Amino acid sequence: MRGDELVEKLPCRLTSTEKAHRADDLARQLARLDELRVQKAQAARVIGESIKDVEKTIAGLSEQVRTGVERREVELAERPDYALGIVHVYRTDTGEVVRTRGIEPAERQQALFDEAEAEARRARDIKLVSHGWTKPAADVAEADDDKDDGEDSSAH
Repeated sequence: MRGDELVEKLPCRLTSTEKAHRADDLARQLARLDELRVQKAQAARVIGESIKDVEKTIAGLSEQVRTGVERREVELAERPDYALGIVHVYRTDTGEVVRTRGIEPAERQQALFDEAEAEARRARDIKLVSHGWTKPAADVAEADDDKDDGEDSSAH
């Protein structure tokens, strides 16, 4: 019966050349397996970081939806109240006071200088009004600085 051939995998002894080739193939496959495991670990780290980023975004959005509030950077300014010894920190967009703190000693020193300068301007304004001047105090201050003594009668 030649037309009906039977084929089956059966154990066959390897020659020394075949055995050497198989050993080379085995070494290459082991190296490839190590490379793939390293790539898998790297990919798992990248994917794990991506998952954490998405989870963090989801948590933030959930909080915003739940509370109806989002934390944003808002420009603030400080308004000192020297009489009470405090500084109000307020939002420049709404004017809402977000916190109050005590005035630092260095700020008090600065405040004395600022108050003295403001008082000097008020005194100049009074002087101007009493002499019938109409120029703003800042303009007159420059003129006063240019003079050594007395008033400039050409500014009337």
